[in-house]
Amino acid sequence: MQVPKSSPPLDGTRGAMGASSRPRDHTSCLVLVCGHPASGKSRAAADIASRVAAAVPDAPAPVVVSEDSLHIARNAGYAHGHAEKNTRASLKSTVDRLLRKDGPIVIVDSGCGIKGFRYELWCIARAAGARHCVVHVDAPIDDARRWNASRRRSDDDDDEKEWGGYDARIFEDLVVRFERPDGKNRWDAPLFTLRPPTATTTTTTNSTPALDDECGEYKDATREETLTAAVAAITGRGIGGGGGDGGGASGGGGNKVLAPCQATQPGLGASALSDTNLRAEMDLGVQEVIDVIVRAEAESGGGGGGRAEYAFGEGLPALRVAAPPSLQQLRRMKRTFLKMVGGGLARTTVARLVVKKMFIEYVAQSAEGSRD
Repeated sequence: MQVPKSSPPLDGTRGAMGASSRPRDHTSCLVLVCGHPASGKSRAAADIASRVAAAVPDAPAPVVVSEDSLHIARNAGYAHGHAEKNTRASLKSTVDRLLRKDGPIVIVDSGCGIKGFRYELWCIARAAGARHCVVHVDAPIDDARRWNASRRRSDDDDDEKEWGGYDARIFEDLVVRFERPDGKNRWDAPLFTLRPPTATTTTTTNSTPALDDECGEYKDATREETLTAAVAAITGRGIGGGGGDGGGASGGGGNKVLAPCQATQPGLGASALSDTNLRAEMDLGVQEVIDVIVRAEAESGGGGGGRAEYAFGEGLPALRVAAPPSLQQLRRMKRTFLKMVGGGLARTTVARLVVKKMFIEYVAQSAEGSRD
């Protein structure tokens, strides 16, 4: 896209677009909704999404990532180990693509029952500089089993609705392998738990608890309080912790933004950075440039495909390329660039600014070189 010379691009935008409507203090959050199959996770995820959208109407709309949104049938997606591996890889790559520091809040509506999988998603949030929390829908297994069986029965008459319930074998396998989140683990904190139901179910003529749209009779006396605390943490407008399960444990306050590493600030009068902090400054500088480009492309809709121009603020050169680089190309450039300059920069307090200037020039050269 050719930028009119009379309208220079604004900071953080592509071309001559106007300023974004998102609040400047908005920071994204990765929300993992976990629990047993058929425990009511989708209902909780939808409830959280609507509450978050109402709490921060000027921020990007929350995005729910699930097997359903990826068009993965539940039974097919977890039929065997290879299929489950592919399902988790699809969920993880989608989160990686969507999550960025000032992007939309991403809600993962999946079982997330494997501790290692939750840790991998936490690492994605940390790399993106976003917040993170876990919402555990702690429904009793017997109730979840009954709700799942009801879904399967309701799907018998609809060939296109395989999405509904799990086969009994798959359901029991997922239940056995479920690893409960623990708020003492940094990748499970802050943890918010929707509690088991109280005894408020009604019965039908055959003495079976009545079901209203999956789990309509599922009652939690503390649900409203827990969801309010969770939304406050997700939007960054409250202190982490809630639901009584280690919300304030190490690794996750509700307002705490995860960082690639905790680089300390040099003291007054200091002129040098340690090796660890220098690498952190270099990584952050390069990532800030990438974030501006990705955000600008998202705001422009990724259309056009022609010449693009990006501005990065005062003291930094504009980037002009013949075609917008993809996120994958930018990540490859980042890895190559950091290897090239890792040992060659002076350890000064302005390392990040220097790296940003150098990386902008490197992207411009690489983008032009790829067209030759």
